[in-house]
Amino acid sequence: MRFTRASAMYLTLFLLVGCSSRLPHEGPAWKPARQASEMIFLYDSDGDGVLSVTELQASPGLRASLQRCDGDLDGCLCERELAARLSFYRDCRDLRLPVVCEITHDGRPLAGAVVRAVPDKALGGLIEPAEGTTDSRGRAALATAETTAAGVRPGMFTIEVTSSAIPAGQATFGLEAAPDGGPKGLLARFDVSGR
Repeated sequence: MRFTRASAMYLTLFLLVGCSSRLPHEGPAWKPARQASEMIFLYDSDGDGVLSVTELQASPGLRASLQRCDGDLDGCLCERELAARLSFYRDCRDLRLPVVCEITHDGRPLAGAVVRAVPDKALGGLIEPAEGTTDSRGRAALATAETTAAGVRPGMFTIEVTSSAIPAGQATFGLEAAPDGGPKGLLARFDVSGR
């Protein structure tokens, strides 16, 4: 077999790229219209095709995103508005946003609490969960659990705070992580008092 200059270039390219390299967008596909439809299906309890403030209580992450998603300012989210926001997340899917959660109890920092960011059900498989443990200042920098990469992907999350200082053991909050929320990342403050 004759080794040509073209063969050498292909071999060099193969060695540089590698046989196990991952494409940046592997995994479940973002289909904003489908995910928006699934959100309506999951949370529209009265069947009117929109998510009211009451229905958004079932998804803390969606509730937290209401202000940025509600394009017509009617206080509800329709499938079109959800699809537009999800398209924005899709376009930013390779970003990791630094998110620090500051947890207080009765106004004082809560150390040793486990903070977990769980993506909305309709975004399962598209966005990794993230977690962290609060320090003496009550702050937890979130990182994805599987890769320990700092930050979170853009999306809607339920924040679960677990601590023995919380009477029920766990408190939940909503969070939208998005690059249009500020240039330096996100500092989200949650108080677990009375939960």
